[in-house]
Amino acid sequence: MPAALTYPGVYVEEIPSGVRSITGVATSITAFAGRALRGPTDADGPVVVNSYADFERIFGGLWVHSPMTYAVRDFFLNGGAQAIIVRLFAPANDGDQVDAEIELAAGAGTHLLTARSPGTWGNRLRARVDHDTRDHLPGEQADSLFNLYVRDDATGLVEEFRNVSIQESHARRFDKVLAADSTLVRGEKPAATAERPDAHDDADATDPLWGDNGTNTKVTNAAVDDGTVLTRAELTSGAGPKAAKRGPYALAHADLLN
Repeated sequence: MPAALTYPGVYVEEIPSGVRSITGVATSITAFAGRALRGPTDADGPVVVNSYADFERIFGGLWVHSPMTYAVRDFFLNGGAQAIIVRLFAPANDGDQVDAEIELAAGAGTHLLTARSPGTWGNRLRARVDHDTRDHLPGEQADSLFNLYVRDDATGLVEEFRNVSIQESHARRFDKVLAADSTLVRGEKPAATAERPDAHDDADATDPLWGDNGTNTKVTNAAVDDGTVLTRAELTSGAGPKAAKRGPYALAHADLLN
């Protein structure tokens, strides 16, 4: 505001000029590209992690076949604050089963759940279904709701998805819910004539929950490998990886790294 002129002298009045100062940017964001036990691949784009705990949760932590995992650990041990990870994955042999699958019985048919990312980590997934849902609302198909639980035996993580549906127009159609909220599996869109998955047995003293029994369904089609080592030439030669933004070129999707 203008200075109050009470006596003769020199007065300075600062007026906003509209010129903005240059905003500083982070100087400690490091990118890592390499193999990992699990997690999104270069086809999905880079993933930002803010701690080694984040890296362990998403990519599985240290792995003897991946120097990158040790480099990420050392980065955070030495004060790193944020890293961008690109997981590289290629099957050891063409045609290999790389995504573990669970088939849930549903009347005369099945519903397929697929591990969210390739690798043998998915072979330790299990799924459970029960029908202890809320009452149906107007407009909902009868017997279309169910509760779905997915467990990762390696970590003990259990994801719960209650009152999901097989109804095509339903807001909580199970494949859409899994796509948005699950870190473990994704589901196929149910056919218009599909039935909801059959309920599993209740747990008891003889058959504990998540045991090798009727309380859940284990992986039915196992992933056979964790991918193979990729050479520099495979990652960088030719127009393929660059045009598809695969391998290290996936970092083109990253906002900032230095």
